[in-house]
Amino acid sequence: MPKVTLNDKAARRPAPESGQVEVWDKLLPGFGLRIAAGGSRTYFVFKRVNKKLIRRTVGKHPALHVTRDDPLAPDECWPEQARKKAQGMLADMARGVDPAAPPKPAAAKTPKTFGEVADAYFKDPSKRGGGGLRSRGELERKVRVDLAAWKDRPIAEITRADVRAVINAKHAVSPVSANRLLALVRRVFRWAVRDELIPANPAMDIDPPAQEEERDRVLSLSELARVWAGAEAMGYPYGPLIKLLILTAQRRTEVAELVRSEIEGTAWRLPDSRAKRGKGHLIPLSPRAVAIIKELPKLGDSPLLFTTGKRAAKKGEKVDPKAPPAPVSGWSRMKDRLDWIIAEQAAQAADDPALKSESGPTKEERAEILTKYGLPDWTLHDLRRSVATHLRDADVMGAARADRLTVSKILNHAEGGMTRLYDRYSSDPEKRKALEAWALVIERLCGLNVIDLSKAKA
Repeated sequence: MPKVTLNDKAARRPAPESGQVEVWDKLLPGFGLRIAAGGSRTYFVFKRVNKKLIRRTVGKHPALHVTRDDPLAPDECWPEQARKKAQGMLADMARGVDPAAPPKPAAAKTPKTFGEVADAYFKDPSKRGGGGLRSRGELERKVRVDLAAWKDRPIAEITRADVRAVINAKHAVSPVSANRLLALVRRVFRWAVRDELIPANPAMDIDPPAQEEERDRVLSLSELARVWAGAEAMGYPYGPLIKLLILTAQRRTEVAELVRSEIEGTAWRLPDSRAKRGKGHLIPLSPRAVAIIKELPKLGDSPLLFTTGKRAAKKGEKVDPKAPPAPVSGWSRMKDRLDWIIAEQAAQAADDPALKSESGPTKEERAEILTKYGLPDWTLHDLRRSVATHLRDADVMGAARADRLTVSKILNHAEGGMTRLYDRYSSDPEKRKALEAWALVIERLCGLNVIDLSKAKA
């Protein structure tokens, strides 16, 4: 077990070919760094507590490509930061206190109103709670906005008729959203029943008000070119975000909440914590995608690639100046703006007289332009399906046509059958080949200049 002064140089020493190696700090006994063969680097403390030797994690050393100017993940720290934290942990351990022992919970107030119960539900990290849901932010927004009238109502007083009234009101505005709202209400009430806060779930057996059909919309190559052109006109943050949706075929939220530490050269490593099903994967980035990411502005201290810089805050509350910048939102307004840009560009190409008025088109003329020149019945999620479909099309991809398994790996879909338990091959080379070939299709389609590959991969 070598002893060195743990600094940047020591932390960046080569990883072993197999297993792991531990490097101990000369300056602080009991403090060390474990370097695994895979390249991960973890700071730890090791000391006897109440006659028992225990090891506790202090934090992780940032990935080797991260610089001092880059933002760090919550569990990452530089050597001097890790040593300072380790000093406090070792002091606690010397007093017989295990740093990993959870604090004694304070006596919790029993939630009684719907707002209190919903808040407790979203704080529950168990499988039955909402603390681990990737869509937690959006669901909390539904509680604040769509269920605002229930906030201070005792949850035991909310009846089946109340649930129907709220769902029907939502259905009148957005039928599919009413189904999603009903599903959320059911989950909150079910959680309350299991915690014996109410005797029965008033949302049980209420049928979803909207009939939903599985979407099969696939945008043609020419339609994708129009979306790309519209994104180009939108600018940051939504323009480059939409382009990455087209180039990577990843989910909207996964791209929108992308942070700089997830980018590793020409690859994007989506962590388990942000991936659907809790299983992350590696997304190879084409030179075009790398170039887009490199051109993104950095707003303040935000690690997010896409943000307006606005601080996160709940509706009705003052913005905390120390709160982190929030990811982009307002998808409906963004989609309306994009639809108009796409239709307007086509109308301009057709020299439509409605655009020649100095005061601009009237409301009725805008509606007519959208109907005549806009893209019919499409959503942002259709981009993902469209990319997957074209990747399998030999007429589009030629010899670079991707097989079904590679497309499934790109989409990070769950695999069925016993094969998945034995086949641990990641298909990264095949994914990279497919996505880079797809980027070339987009470049030719949209008349983009060819990127210098050596510069894009530098």
